[in-house]
Amino acid sequence: KTAPKLPLCAWAMRAKGVQRLPFVLGFLVGINICPPFAAGLVRVLELGGAAQGLAYFSAFFAGTTLYLVPLFAVVPLAFVQRLQSAGALACGLSGLWFAGLGIFGLIR
Repeated sequence: KTAPKLPLCAWAMRAKGVQRLPFVLGFLVGINICPPFAAGLVRVLELGGAAQGLAYFSAFFAGTTLYLVPLFAVVPLAFVQRLQSAGALACGLSGLWFAGLGIFGLIR
């Protein structure tokens, strides 16, 4: 309940349903549709049948899952302390990098 003395804010506090608007807007902004999935959805709508759509997205799932199979080989490495430290360092450095880019973008 911020700034209730401003006329617009006071109106928003009294209005029914407007209080949920930030949640709805945040949800809509947060939805990120994968471009290949969106293209596949358009293709399925052109096919025009439930069976064709099921077959298409089953193949889509199988094809995209193939890229994740090699990750099972590196799962045991996640418990190595040196790799955990290196990962934390890389995470911190990338965070600093993107924070710097953001600050630079705001200044410029």
